[in-house]
Amino acid sequence: MCAISPELSRQNLLFCAYHRSAGPEDIQISHHSRRPLHRRVQVPAALFPSIAISQNLFADLFQFPRVIFKYLHAPLLAERSKYLLYLRRNGVPRTRLQSTASLQIHAIELLGLSEARLISAKQVQDAGAKWGMGSAQRKRTRPSNATCFIQTTVSWLTFIGLFVQPEAAKLPFASLVASYLEESRIRGHAEATIYNRNRLLSSFQIWLGSRHDYFAELSLNDIDDFMDSRRAKALRQRTLRHICEEIRLFVRYCESQNWCKAGIARGILTPRATVMPSIASRGPAWKDVRRMLSIVATSPSEFRDNAIISLCAIYALRRSEIVQMRLDDLDWSNEIMTVRRAKRGGFQQFPIQHEVGEAILAYLRSTRPSSNCRSLFTTIRAPIRPMQANSIRVIVAKRMRMLGIKSQNLGPHALRHSCATQLLHRGFSLYEIADFLGHRGLHAVSVYAKYNPQLLRRVACFSLAEIR
Repeated sequence: MCAISPELSRQNLLFCAYHRSAGPEDIQISHHSRRPLHRRVQVPAALFPSIAISQNLFADLFQFPRVIFKYLHAPLLAERSKYLLYLRRNGVPRTRLQSTASLQIHAIELLGLSEARLISAKQVQDAGAKWGMGSAQRKRTRPSNATCFIQTTVSWLTFIGLFVQPEAAKLPFASLVASYLEESRIRGHAEATIYNRNRLLSSFQIWLGSRHDYFAELSLNDIDDFMDSRRAKALRQRTLRHICEEIRLFVRYCESQNWCKAGIARGILTPRATVMPSIASRGPAWKDVRRMLSIVATSPSEFRDNAIISLCAIYALRRSEIVQMRLDDLDWSNEIMTVRRAKRGGFQQFPIQHEVGEAILAYLRSTRPSSNCRSLFTTIRAPIRPMQANSIRVIVAKRMRMLGIKSQNLGPHALRHSCATQLLHRGFSLYEIADFLGHRGLHAVSVYAKYNPQLLRRVACFSLAEIR
């Protein structure tokens, strides 16, 4: 038994009894408040590594020994500590760690988790309903709503591998679509492209499955009826073209595998594209782009937004290429930036332009949180994780709306068009622009020559009189 000082309360006595080796010398007594402050107990890590780490963790989170005693004696100590340590490494503040630790205890109680076992989604939903019903009696506990309880519990159980993911409803002809998407992956298509294909084809699978039991029964009339159902939803012409093109590619692959009748893909005609009067409508004017770049950052999010928008405007990067950038891709000593091209892979290096470099440095110095994450752009709030590609579009569109900039596209692709148009106005050739944008051919950039008045005027003024 450890020696117990008369000054120690019953709470401290229980705490010392738990550690066995902890005595009065391990407890600091404040001469002003006489409140015992626990000092980290040195437990041999080789004997009790999880207990030692948990003791230090909960001693940092909570002040009173009785509270620490409660958390150390609750079931699933190692599992709870592992998740809390993961959150702390990712920059989650102390107050949120405390609320998460509290929700873990309540989840164990409501789910009856005396030991580790698998938990289904329905069990978590039922526990969340019980938690929400009793939230009125827990006015001091935050957060007290059932949604936050369910989200926290699911995140924790998923992290430790005890949550059984609900099975998604199996779509008709799922094996055919899976084979087609795998073929796209083998051909080197980007994951974002494969994801969008799967999303577009899912509606076609559900619709076709309601009419036929076998894919071999597919006909051109089915394709026409499906497209009519899409038109009835008032989709844009551009969206209809995209859906039709994806279905044609999928049917063509199925024909090559003898899964349907031959010749159907050849009969699928895409809707006519709307004639665009000018390429400028696809991206803002360059003077508007300069307005977007001239915003002075006053908040952490604006520092990050300025760096992202400068990469979109000056280097015409795609949103997926921006989120894939890592800290190691910036060679500051040689002023070289490496870009991972999204389409068909490969790397491309650029000199770091002064304005872009200053924007990125300002973001790194003032905004980017300290984290083990090596992605260049991360979330500002904890848990710190890489940004998603859709977040880049939201950032660019928000800046354009704030400045009242009109454009057919409000995402980073609009700035990509503006950059290519500006390069063409500066006299760069289509070959140079294609190489700068990461294209392997001139087909994707030929549209700029088609709608560039200055280039067409030079062609029109060319004299053929001296040619014989």
